[in-house]
Amino acid sequence: MTTSIGTGRLHEGGLDCQNLCDICGTSRTTRKHTACAKLRQALYAAPVPQRTAAQLLQRQGYRIQNTSAGSICLSRGNDYIRIDAAGQKHRALGARK
Repeated sequence: MTTSIGTGRLHEGGLDCQNLCDICGTSRTTRKHTACAKLRQALYAAPVPQRTAAQLLQRQGYRIQNTSAGSICLSRGNDYIRIDAAGQKHRALGARK
């Protein structure tokens, strides 16, 4: 088992380094990635129920589109979901019925 530099966290498979962004899918070293970094910071600043609901939807293939007014909006194709501060999921505008 090894530790991450600076955090001291143990990882079974070595260092936990992701080269690709979980929001846009591009490399984290590109200049286009700055908008994704701001979305990620807003995600981790969100309340825990809202953040965990968004992370569960990300595992299902949804991508974060924006964060505003205490809500996080995610989309997958034409399917749009808005998560409020309590972690409740709502269909957003433009969603299929």
